[in-house]
Amino acid sequence: MSKTADQAHDEERRSLERMKAGSLSFGTLGGKLTIGSGAMVSLLLGSSAIGSFVAWEFKEATADAQRTSQMLRNHMQADMMHDALRGDAINAILAAEHKDRETQAEALKDVEEHAKEFQDAIATNDSLARTDAEKQLLTALRQPLSDYLEAASGIVKRAQTDVVGANAMMPEFR
Repeated sequence: MSKTADQAHDEERRSLERMKAGSLSFGTLGGKLTIGSGAMVSLLLGSSAIGSFVAWEFKEATADAQRTSQMLRNHMQADMMHDALRGDAINAILAAEHKDRETQAEALKDVEEHAKEFQDAIATNDSLARTDAEKQLLTALRQPLSDYLEAASGIVKRAQTDVVGANAMMPEFR
C-alpha cells in the first residue's frame, strides 16, 4: 500500500472512531447538541407533568370550594327558614288573639312551606357532605332540627284553637 493510501485509510479510521465515540461525547458539537436536546426534552416532560398535576389539584380544589359554597348557601337558606318559622308561630298567635281567621290560615300554609324549604336545604347539604366531620355534624343536627319543625308546626296549629296554650309553648320554642 502506498503512503497516501495508508494515510487516507488511517484518517478514515480515526474519523469513524471519533464519530462512534464522540456522538455522545461532550467534547464534540454533535455530542453537545445531543446532550442539550435530551436535557431540554427532559425539562419539557417534567414541566408538563408538574403542570398537569397542578392543574388537576386546582380543579379538585375549585370543585371543593364550589361544594362548600353551596353548603354555606343552603345553611343560610335554612337559617332564614328558621327565622320564618319563628315568625309563622308569632303570626299565628297574633292572628288568633285578634281572631283573624284569614291570617291564621295563611300562617298554617306558611309554616308548611317554610318547613319544607328548611328540610330541603338540610337534605341538600346531606347530599353534598363529603368529609366525616360534615356528615357527623349534619347527623347530630337532624333530631334538634326535627324537634324545632314540630314545635313550630305545633304552635301554629294549636293557635287555631287554643291561643293561651300556643303562647305557653313560645318560651321553650325560642
